[in-house]
Amino acid sequence: MIPEPKGKEIVSLLERNVTVMMYITIGTRNLQKYVSRTSVVFVSISFIVLMIISLAWLVFYYIQRFRYANARDRNQVAQRQSRLLSHQAMG
Repeated sequence: MIPEPKGKEIVSLLERNVTVMMYITIGTRNLQKYVSRTSVVFVSISFIVLMIISLAWLVFYYIQRFRYANARDRNQVAQRQSRLLSHQAMG
């Protein structure tokens, strides 16, 4: 791939009727030129923060669910005991 400034330089030479000789070879794609380090760091940090928030929400959700289930179970046990005591008192 030819960078834009180099392409414009070649076009300007051709417009002035200057002979341009090029050697075309197979190259590798250099992603470092297209992806800045700052954007990679920003995306990585954003992903990590999002994962931490999601994990905290999940832990909070399951703790609340566990507490609710325990409270409901205790309430049912207390209701059974009160019914049992009321039946014993009547009988």
